[in-house]
Amino acid sequence: MNKPAAIPSKLTDLQTADDAALVDACRSGSEAAFRELVERYRERVYRIAYRIVGNEAEAEDVAQETFVKAHRGLGGFAGRSSLFTWLYRITRNVALDHVRKARGGRLVSLDARAEEDDRALSEVLPDAAPSPTQTAADAEMLLRVRQALEELSEKHRTVLELREFEGMSYQEIAETVGCNVGTVMSRLFYARNQLARRLRPLLEEPGRDGTRSP
Repeated sequence: MNKPAAIPSKLTDLQTADDAALVDACRSGSEAAFRELVERYRERVYRIAYRIVGNEAEAEDVAQETFVKAHRGLGGFAGRSSLFTWLYRITRNVALDHVRKARGGRLVSLDARAEEDDRALSEVLPDAAPSPTQTAADAEMLLRVRQALEELSEKHRTVLELREFEGMSYQEIAETVGCNVGTVMSRLFYARNQLARRLRPLLEEPGRDGTRSP
């Protein structure tokens, strides 16, 4: 008879454990395991929250509430999707609830980790939260990129964010949004084209390609 997989308990074991083992440890009552889960995913959860609520303090609140809900709901995590996909759904729902209650609308910010094969993204997107030292031009650029994303439909904006900013595979995106891989690819193709079209005037401004205007 096969023995059940050992549940990691030591800190070093937790840090090297895969997500499934970490979830098992959390379910067994290990608070250390849950702290490791939070440490492993808190930055990604925060980025998702920030892109939706557009405010650092509120994004922190969303992240905290997300992990509280995750802690309570781990018993219902069946493992049919990745742990991050499950956390993404919770984060998104919590963040949208905050937006509906506080603003009655939705704000989007960005993480600047776009893929190198898409010029409209990789060469335009500035940091998600501009520092005081960033130029006025960078701030204007961020605003225009936000506006361009806002003009996309929810379903197209979502697949673009998950692919470009979170690095999800097509299959993971399909599981997250509840459609097939072909639909994900179609939405992503459309979203990239629409974003590139909206940002083309910005890309064509003097100096945007790294050269100085005469």
